[in-house]
Amino acid sequence: MVNVGDTYTYSATISNGASLSLQQSSTQCVVIHNICYAGAVELHATDGTNDVKVDMDSSNGGWLNFAFHCSASYWYYVKNTSGGNLVITADGIYTHT
Repeated sequence: MVNVGDTYTYSATISNGASLSLQQSSTQCVVIHNICYAGAVELHATDGTNDVKVDMDSSNGGWLNFAFHCSASYWYYVKNTSGGNLVITADGIYTHT
C-alpha cells in the first residue's frame, strides 16, 4: 500500500513504437517530476480519447523538475520513436491514494 507523499518510481525497457503509460489506478494520483530516456521519444498527454503531443526529443535526455499530474482519467505517456528498444524512467510523488 502507498501513502500520500510516498515516492513513485517506474522504469521499463520499451520497444520501438510502444509507449510507457503513466496512467494510475482509479484511486491513485501522482505528480511526475522527472522522466528520463535513452533515445528518441515523444511526450503525450491524454484522457484516453483526446491526445496531445506535448514535446519530443531526438536523443538521450529527460524532462526534469516538472509537475506532470497523472490519474486514471488524465495521464501522460512516453512513446519510443528511437528505432530500437530503450529504457524510460519516471519518478515523482503520490498525491492521492
